[in-house]
Amino acid sequence: MKRITKFIALAAIALFATSAVASAAVTVNDGVGFVGKGDVLSALGFKNDAAMQNGFTSVKFYAGGGAASKVIADYKMSCYGAPDAVGHRIISQAGTVSAVEVQAQANTHNGRLTDGWNLTGKAVEAGTFTPSGGTTLRDVPCPEGSFMYMNLGQGDLFGKVVLDGEQAGLTVSGTVNGKTVTAALPNTPVDVPAV
Repeated sequence: MKRITKFIALAAIALFATSAVASAAVTVNDGVGFVGKGDVLSALGFKNDAAMQNGFTSVKFYAGGGAASKVIADYKMSCYGAPDAVGHRIISQAGTVSAVEVQAQANTHNGRLTDGWNLTGKAVEAGTFTPSGGTTLRDVPCPEGSFMYMNLGQGDLFGKVVLDGEQAGLTVSGTVNGKTVTAALPNTPVDVPAV
């Protein structure tokens, strides 16, 4: 009898763990997708659904941002010993790019939030660049056995911002108890550990 009771208890725990994964609803790619209201309620720390209903109009979503470099100039260079190859001498400024707001439409009925938000894309493609530190000089060398020796003309790519590594994911921001709160919203499903 003890074995049957343990089996039923474990089956019940597994059922609840599975339903917790199924109820999570953040499916957003490049600022397009759906975010469930339960995920926002948990992420921002709303006390309950009533508190969420009072504050859902302050909720905003952001995507992208992170470490970046702003190219000051990219000079193409001749490669001595490899006449068809081109090297590059790149002068850049390190910094960060801010996240950009994602356009979101709350799913409402009679002025109340029903199930979440439909996200329809970034308002602009890239955020604002903020420099940090000095400029750097980096070479993209010529092929092995050759070397850079002569500038091929004017530099180009002036002002182009290049993200260094992966961009930040989706975040949510809203007013909870009079304070602005911001939290990450990773895509789900989230693994729920078995107990």
